[in-house]
Amino acid sequence: MDALGIFAAVCSTSASLPQLCSESPQTLRIGSIALRCTGGIAWSVYGALKQDWPLMSASGIVAMIEIILWAKRRKALDRLKTVDNLSFPTHSPDVSFPAADVSKTDE
Repeated sequence: MDALGIFAAVCSTSASLPQLCSESPQTLRIGSIALRCTGGIAWSVYGALKQDWPLMSASGIVAMIEIILWAKRRKALDRLKTVDNLSFPTHSPDVSFPAADVSKTDE
């Protein structure tokens, strides 16, 4: 029974760890993050009420990982907004170059 509980805790706790190393955290879905975080908090409270400290601890770690993911996502989105708000010229300045007249030939 304990081995099954440890296995389940390791699986659910480590499920979001690869996303912490994501190159583009802004693509993470806020709804999924919120749902996993809420589940982690609910399981943690349930574990505390049942005095099941391993369940409470593992679920608390899941909730913390999701909060870190939310913060990374928010920071990435803020960084993208900052880059988008920089003023870049929309067109190049008017520069006139003399057009080469290829119809004339040197004689």
